Amino acid sequence: MYEYSTPYKKSAFVIILPVLIIGFVVTIFLLTTQAKALELPNASSVLSIEMEQITDHESLGQVMISDRDEINTALSVLSQTRKTLNFSVNDYPTQSNYLAIRLKHPEEQTILYLYKEGNTYYIEMPYADIYRTNEDTNVALYNIYSVALNNHATKTAKDTLLVDSPNGAYTAKAYGANTNVTAAGEYPYDGLCIIRNSDGATVWNEDGYYSAQFLWSDNSKYVAICVEARTWGESFIVDAENGNVIKLPDLNAISALLDTTSQPDTNRLDPYFKAVDWVNDSTICVDYRFIARDGDKEVSGTYEYDLINDNILLNNSTISGSSG
Repeated sequence: MYEYSTPYKKSAFVIILPVLIIGFVVTIFLLTTQAKALELPNASSVLSIEMEQITDHESLGQVMISDRDEINTALSVLSQTRKTLNFSVNDYPTQSNYLAIRLKHPEEQTILYLYKEGNTYYIEMPYADIYRTNEDTNVALYNIYSVALNNHATKTAKDTLLVDSPNGAYTAKAYGANTNVTAAGEYPYDGLCIIRNSDGATVWNEDGYYSAQFLWSDNSKYVAICVEARTWGESFIVDAENGNVIKLPDLNAISALLDTTSQPDTNRLDPYFKAVDWVNDSTICVDYRFIARDGDKEVSGTYEYDLINDNILLNNSTISGSSG
């Protein structure tokens, strides 16, 4: 007995098979695409995070986060995302309420927007992909923003710092607040100066930094000034008698004395040089640290510098631990 295959059976088979194949391919595509998380820059390359809440198209305030632990926390929270099939075609979200997040890294930035649509939370990258996230991520990011915003209000004013020389002839002063510049809600001092107390004359002055410390020599001739910016710190000497500035050995000078493994990382230096003690009236002791070339080690050390003879008398360093 012969089994006949009708044209109708063949046609059905020809139609169904491609549909099954297409469905299989689409399913695999959806699974692999939606499983892809948001690609973020390496934590060590992020210098700061700028956050701004927009409500009804109006800004409620902008803050800058530069604390390393807070940056790592924010990046960890942002990684809890899954890619959707949607694609951004705007500079800004179409929603009236959102949180703008700008990751600042050398010479560029990554811009992200967090918002809620219906019962779902999304993170959008302008003219790129849109990712789905959850309520925990939303709460965590807004909490980081709120804490930074509250700190912004409390750190606006800075207490004047006054340090007299041992003989009382001079006063080193850090004063005011430069509200045109901010990092993590904190303002730098408006200026630094040295005043001769006998007539009130300003012997030396300079723009301020986020922090400042003054360390006088016992003979009151020199003051070591230690300052910090957002990602670095340095020290220099001022001769109080004439206002001349004496530069101290910096990262270039010290790294030239170290071996290959202790050379600084070109992408992330984070150098901090801080005068800590006067060995005598013309020799200063300086502690230093910076990120090593491999990016996950820190070089730290101490040197002694003779101001009169322009000579490094002692230098020792170690390389250890993780830079965080």
